[in-house]
Amino acid sequence: MTVLPVPDLLARALDRRAGLPGAGTTFFRAVHITETGGLWTLDVAGDAGILSLYTDLSAEAERDLAAQCGEAAGLSSVYLKRRPPRRNIWRTWRARYCHRPTRCGARPAPR
Repeated sequence: MTVLPVPDLLARALDRRAGLPGAGTTFFRAVHITETGGLWTLDVAGDAGILSLYTDLSAEAERDLAAQCGEAAGLSSVYLKRRPPRRNIWRTWRARYCHRPTRCGARPAPR
């Protein structure tokens, strides 16, 4: 499976968010998971990047992807997070630990 970004994908995503640092935003999602087919995201915090992987890659592919993201975004470093895909975390937590829905964030029933 190839998940390496095409330069166009990175360029388009970074172009859309180019105004954020100039507006004073220091932490933002540069590449959203919907732009990568659910495989990875890139967050920017100052001159550092956080590359979150939602799929298994070889060590070489991880390095290549991190290098491409760092170079395209002009980052001094890229931190790699390997994240398993998660679904329904809130629903699972609520079912397991929540006995009174109004105490766990659910809205009370209308009167």
